[in-house]
Amino acid sequence: LGGQPYAARLARASVKAGYLHGLGENHQWKRRFFVLKPTTMLYYFGSDADEEPLGCVDVEAFTSVSCREVHQDGRVTIELARAAPPGADNAKPLIFSLRAPGESEGYGWIDALKGSSYARLKEANEVMRQQCDDFAADISSLERAAAAASEAEQQAKRSALAADARRQRVLDGVASIYERGVAQRDDVRPPVPGDDDALLA
Repeated sequence: LGGQPYAARLARASVKAGYLHGLGENHQWKRRFFVLKPTTMLYYFGSDADEEPLGCVDVEAFTSVSCREVHQDGRVTIELARAAPPGADNAKPLIFSLRAPGESEGYGWIDALKGSSYARLKEANEVMRQQCDDFAADISSLERAAAAASEAEQQAKRSALAADARRQRVLDGVASIYERGVAQRDDVRPPVPGDDDALLA
């Protein structure tokens, strides 16, 4: 590992690395070995055997990363861009163009470049935080609804028990009245024939 060129060692710890063609200031495409570090710096070397980078690009300086063109031969042109500042005279947008040898490689670089930006990561984290807050609010609402449903269920059970108790008291009262009525009828002795004098006495 220690004998490997710096470009290869840097690539081992990178987000993504590989050969792309970069569009230079002279509008010439040059094949370079690019290494994307988690610090949002995109280093480029003449090859993966180089010890020193030819230069680097701060991905954070760009506000968009997109596929500019898919060529008939499958190559993909990637564009990193930042609009010119508003109100600036003769200002031009900042554009850095790359070209990947195929669609899979090209879109892989686009995803890696988008994911390496601190600003975009911060925005994604903010969205995730908001989603977590929303989930927590939903869970709290569901817990309150469950507690209310449980309380309603317990109240219904208490009401049913109270109704059963009242019904039982009514039944007991009816039974008591009936029993008293039966007892009173048992206490009345029917008249005995020939005992009229006793009745008139």
